[in-house]
Amino acid sequence: MTITIDSSVWVASFVPQERLHNDALKIMDEARRGTSETVIPVIVLVEVSAALLRKTGNAAYADEAVRLMLEVPNIDLVDVDYSFALEAMEFNKHASLKGMDTIIVYTALRYGAMLVTFDEELKRRAASFVAIR
Repeated sequence: MTITIDSSVWVASFVPQERLHNDALKIMDEARRGTSETVIPVIVLVEVSAALLRKTGNAAYADEAVRLMLEVPNIDLVDVDYSFALEAMEFNKHASLKGMDTIIVYTALRYGAMLVTFDEELKRRAASFVAIR
């Protein structure tokens, strides 16, 4: 199985105060076991790093979190180049998602991945296009 893990899950896994922290840890444990392929747009690294820096004020912690993300076995980082962006924009004419959500959902769609997210609005809007967990 291929999964695309949304930033909401990554961030929750690194911030113990997050409401769904324990659920996120379980998802990350599954990803780290390498039983599935994880495919994410490379800019998720920036989004997670920025969110962790804002939440903790600790740049070293944000850097370490990204390092741990990159250690997930079977992770595929998708470049968001001009062609990908055009395809995502075309896709979003039907989905009406926020900018980064468009990139994440389009990545899942393009790679036949199940979207793993804690974002309730994203779940509702993406459910017509990709499988949701």
